[in-house]
Order: sequence, then C-alpha cells, then structure tokens
Amino acid sequence: MTLATVSNHIAVYLDKNLATNQDNSEIYAYGLEILLGAVIKLSIVFLLGWIFNVFGLTLIVLVTYAAFRCFGGGAHMSTYLKCLLLGTTVVVGMGLLSQFNLATHLLAYIATFALVFALFVCYKWVPGDTEKKPISDREVRNRQKRKMAIIIAVWGLIILYLLHHSLNTYALAMILGSISSVFLIAPWGYSLLTTIDKWT
Repeated sequence: MTLATVSNHIAVYLDKNLATNQDNSEIYAYGLEILLGAVIKLSIVFLLGWIFNVFGLTLIVLVTYAAFRCFGGGAHMSTYLKCLLLGTTVVVGMGLLSQFNLATHLLAYIATFALVFALFVCYKWVPGDTEKKPISDREVRNRQKRKMAIIIAVWGLIILYLLHHSLNTYALAMILGSISSVFLIAPWGYSLLTTIDKWT
C-alpha cells in the first residue's frame, strides 16, 4: 500500500465525518500525503542519526539542507520512496562525515568555496523548478532569489560564529548541508538525479 493510497483512505474518512457540504477529500489527501511523508522521513532520519550517534550533527545538516531547498528549490526524484531513500542517505551520510574535526583554516577555505558556489547558483538558477511546477514569472523568480540570498547571508554569519568559537564539527555539518542542497539546484544536480532515477 502506497503513501498516496493511505492518504486517500484517511481523506475519504475525514470528508465523510466532518460537517462540510463540499467534497474536500482531494485537498485532505494532498495535505495528508505531504504531512505523512514528512513525518516518516524525519522519523527515519532521526532514528538513524541516533543509532549512529550523530543525532545533533544530522539535525544541523537537515535544517541547513531544508532551508536551502525551501527557498532555492531543486531537483526531485520521481517517486516518494526514491526521494525517501536518497534524502535519508544524503542527510545521514553528511551527518556522519561531519564527525571529522578538520582544522579551522581548512574549514574556512571550504566554507568560502561553499559561499561562492551558493551565490553563483542563486544568481544563475534559483529558483530550481520542476516540469510539473515551472516558475516563469520574473517577479516570483527574483523574489525567490532575494530570499535565497538572505538565507545564504545568515548561513555565512553562523559559519563565522562557529569557526570563531572552534565549533568545527557543527560548522562542517552546516557546510555539507548547504553544498549538498545547492548542488541539487544546479543543472548537474538535475542530471545526477535523472540518472539515478533511471537506474533505480
């Protein structure tokens, strides 16, 4: 049974038992599918983070990744299951990599690269839309670019704070979260996910 099927069953039940004169089952199903999908994905990410003893770092990667994806958009897999597997692998994998306590000067170089990369992608390709939901309105695109630029600026300030206080593993988690998310906004990210989608 798929997530969409479960959502539809619950939506039909809600629509029958709520005191409304309109058929809102499709709206309920859409909202429930998003909500249930998010709950399942978060639960698995948190569980794996706890199992591998990188819960805090995984949470930082997840929040960073989600913030950039929320305002920047980007590529998606064709099905929820593929999205779940890829997203979980990336976030938990970045959390595991964040355990390496790199030297501050090296992290500063990596952070500078990540900053330049994010600004370049923001200028060139944000928002990263999809075939199902293309964004052609220039004003909407420019508004998303401005929001993404603010996120990048806030991210940069937090990185500076973390490096200044030698919180290097946290800084690395934020850097990896941003790079992995921004990569999926660029054409290379779309190409990679298309290839993975084709072979899975």
